[in-house]
Amino acid sequence: MTLSTKPAKRPTILDVAQRAGVSKSLVSMVMRDSTQVSEERRQAVLRAAEELGYRPNAAARNLARQRSFVIGVMLSDLRNPFFTELVDGIEAAAMAAGYQALANSGGRAPDREARALDALLQLRTDGLIIAGSVLSEEVLAAAAKEAPMVSVTRAIPASRTMSGRSERCADRPASPADRAANGVGSTPDASSR
Repeated sequence: MTLSTKPAKRPTILDVAQRAGVSKSLVSMVMRDSTQVSEERRQAVLRAAEELGYRPNAAARNLARQRSFVIGVMLSDLRNPFFTELVDGIEAAAMAAGYQALANSGGRAPDREARALDALLQLRTDGLIIAGSVLSEEVLAAAAKEAPMVSVTRAIPASRTMSGRSERCADRPASPADRAANGVGSTPDASSR
């Protein structure tokens, strides 16, 4: 038996449109849950998508929206039980707010943490939560210029970061990362600083 290393071609929105006998625009409307589509056409598109095994391209959708609905979480050490509990809470709060949490680790090694942080920035996460990082303040402050950042276990002096549960920078609104780190709906106001 020979195993192929070439992945199967993924069905596209055009494949779904062709199978359902509709336009690409109509498939897009169905995938966005538009109310402007008749139930008959909606069912035809959904049936075609299921038959083909179609999954919407999140990267393309996020590019169009200019939002990822992903919170990047960089942990220093996956073996620490504190971080397990932390990620569990972040994930629950993120999901309740319509976001996904994407966690990675740098293993308490500065070079690995820098690569892990860079990967989250390259994915254009809507916010970052950093926990237990051994990276320098300069590296973290530079990253905070690219995406709103919450530091859970240490203070980072930068204009777009928040440290711990009780402070938030007054010069920007609460970010998705702020809300995920603090729990849904419990973002502190600047007066509590």
